[in-house]
Amino acid sequence: MVPLRNRAALGKIAMNMTELRELQGKNATMAYCFALGGNGKAFSRGMLPWELYEDAATGSAAGSLGAYLVRNGKLAPGHTLTILQGAEMGRPSHIEVEVTQSGEKLVPRVSGAAVKVFEGTIRI
Repeated sequence: MVPLRNRAALGKIAMNMTELRELQGKNATMAYCFALGGNGKAFSRGMLPWELYEDAATGSAAGSLGAYLVRNGKLAPGHTLTILQGAEMGRPSHIEVEVTQSGEKLVPRVSGAAVKVFEGTIRI
C-alpha cells in the first residue's frame, strides 16, 4: 500500500520498472498507490514491475486496501469503499469493498464488473 496525498499525485506517477523491482524486493508483487477522496471513495493505480506496467482493476489489492483503511481508522467496518482504478491508463474500473470485522479479524468483500482480457489453463 502506497498512500498519496491526493488524486493529482496518481497522475504524476512515472513508471520505472527497475526501481520498482528493487523497492519491492522478493516480498511484493505490486505497488498499490492510492489517494482518498471524500464520502468513502478512493482512487488507485496498481503498478506492476513487469511488461504490463499497470493493472486496470485489482480486486485482491482493493480488498487489502479496504482492510488497511479499517485497520488504520480511515474506514468504518461495514461501510462501503468505492475505488476508481485504471482511469490514468484509459481503462477505468469501479470496485466496491465492504470490510466486516469480528474481533481482530477483518474480512473484505470485493465486488464490481470485469471484462475478460485473457484466459489460460495450468495442467499438473
